[in-house]
Amino acid sequence: MNEVNEPKAQLEAVPLDCKVMPSNLDALMVEFFYQAGDDPFVCGVTGHVTTEALFKIEAEAKQESESLFDKGDGSYLFEATWFSGQYGEYGQCELPPGWDLEWVAFEEADLGHNAEITGG
Repeated sequence: MNEVNEPKAQLEAVPLDCKVMPSNLDALMVEFFYQAGDDPFVCGVTGHVTTEALFKIEAEAKQESESLFDKGDGSYLFEATWFSGQYGEYGQCELPPGWDLEWVAFEEADLGHNAEITGG
């Protein structure tokens, strides 16, 4: 089997009930990469989202970077949900609409700072 068809063959070998298309998932999962001194940026997404909404999620994450990215440099996985806002009895906005990011996982970045130096 050649290398081009190998991934397809591997996927076909997986039982049908184990295959999941991102568009079939209910949750919107967003992965950010964060490094101190730089703005966090989206590096992976699974689920339904428009590019416009993704830009808004990224902008909101940048505004809240101190509280969201408190584990250090690395990749952060969040579940993103839309909060439609909270309005009072007379229609006044009590809590504005926006994206809620709930932390799911963190993977520390290996930026080579701890790499072992070997001579040749």
